[in-house]
Amino acid sequence: MKRRFSLNAFMHNRTASLIFSIVVAVVIWGAVVFGSPTLQERQIRVPVTVDLTGSYAESIGLCLVGDNEFSVQVQVSGRWTVISKLTEEDLRVRAEVSTINNAGKQTLTLRASRNSAEDDYEIDSILPDTISVVCDYWDTTEFSVVTNLNGTKTTDANMLGTPFLDTDMFPNGKVKISGPRSVLSKVASVQARITNPQTIEQTSVFDAELMALDADGKELDMSQCEFVDLSSLNIKVTVPVEAVRVIDFHCTVLNTPAGLAELGDKLITISPPSITVVGPLANVETFVDSVKNLTTIDFDKLKADNLTQVFSLNLPASVRVLDGTSEVSVSINVEDFSSKEFELPIGSTLKNTKLLNVPAGMQAQALSTTVKFTVIGKTSYLNRLEPKDFTAELTLPDGATAGNHPCSLRIRITDKRYDDFKNMWVYYGDGISCVVTLQ
Repeated sequence: MKRRFSLNAFMHNRTASLIFSIVVAVVIWGAVVFGSPTLQERQIRVPVTVDLTGSYAESIGLCLVGDNEFSVQVQVSGRWTVISKLTEEDLRVRAEVSTINNAGKQTLTLRASRNSAEDDYEIDSILPDTISVVCDYWDTTEFSVVTNLNGTKTTDANMLGTPFLDTDMFPNGKVKISGPRSVLSKVASVQARITNPQTIEQTSVFDAELMALDADGKELDMSQCEFVDLSSLNIKVTVPVEAVRVIDFHCTVLNTPAGLAELGDKLITISPPSITVVGPLANVETFVDSVKNLTTIDFDKLKADNLTQVFSLNLPASVRVLDGTSEVSVSINVEDFSSKEFELPIGSTLKNTKLLNVPAGMQAQALSTTVKFTVIGKTSYLNRLEPKDFTAELTLPDGATAGNHPCSLRIRITDKRYDDFKNMWVYYGDGISCVVTLQ
């Protein structure tokens, strides 16, 4: 008798159920893998690097400014068994840089291609299909660095000196910056700005930050630039504190003719009459002491062509004059003065010779001679003088004993003519002497 098939019995048969499940799974897998031609889609994120190497843009000196690394979504389609295994390394996306021929913002078209042996799929699209980059010329420019004290100050008795930057970091006080031409062309100045300003009484070192400013004094974004040879924009600035002193010049006057002495302060003009100097305290004080008495004017040694004298201040390296003065002039306020030479015979037998300071009980005799001397005075008066208008005075030294003595000689204008010639003087140079014998 033929046995009837029972589904219930089949389902409760473990061996039969296991075999049936395997067969069904194989059939379904085969249907998916081999049976259906339907294509699947997938998006893969792929990096894009823009490179100008070998391009026309590179040949004319252009370079990329800002980002040159991007990522895009590449959509592919194909059998799932193929596209499911694809990674970013199987694809290549490049930017068309051949269109770049000038500086500025550029929109580049993207192209995707296969980058491995697997090629049983299609590249459908790129999202986005363009990217934007900025190109510019790359320049290097040197700028002077100016210190911005940013409110740093000192006490009233002093002043701040010229700040110092590290000479190793800033040779000649300058810095080189490399960057896009469009950025460097906007740089009007480079400053080292003190970050923590204070009131100081002595030389101090401050932290400062380096920054570039445009013509309006606004800080520029220099993130695309490089400060050459600087590892950091945080630097040190040394701010000196200097002493301030006002020097009122004066000079010492010797052997002034009586007529000129009547002029008082109007006799001499010092120009400038005073200066203000600054520098390290000790150096300033030493300099002040050395120049406040500018010179000694001795009329015995003053020639007609030397009535105005100019003195160089010879400033120490660390001391300076605020207004830049480097010379001071001293002038004798007389007009139309010249000089004239005279010869005068002298001797004990002559009435024009006087012996002074002769010791009591001794006799003095001046050896006869003729002396030459120069008189300085108003030209019109000089031409009226004659040798008979002069008297020679020989003064013996204190405590002189018997014997010959060189005595200093002074020339006087005859008393009766004195009022007309009281502004004149005799130039003695290193002195005029004559021999006087004591016995």
